Amino acid sequence: MIFLIPELCSMTGISDIMKQDFSLMKEINIYTHVGPNERYEQLNEFLNDIQEREEGQKELNKWQISLDKQFVELTGRTMETESIIYKYV
Repeated sequence: MIFLIPELCSMTGISDIMKQDFSLMKEINIYTHVGPNERYEQLNEFLNDIQEREEGQKELNKWQISLDKQFVELTGRTMETESIIYKYV
């Protein structure tokens, strides 16, 4: 059994007033709830943007970092869902 601390399981950086603002939360969800295909496309565009821009290349060179042109592909696995018990002791 895994015990999680409730204070560490809630979203941080957003006040209660902000959480009550429906339009703000709807806007945040656009960026935080992205499907895998869209996330892949966004990361691919970001990678291409860094590699095509001169300032991006300068920053990478400054840190002696190089990026591949393609993502690493690997086979993953799907794990069974865990039961989460959420209560104050």
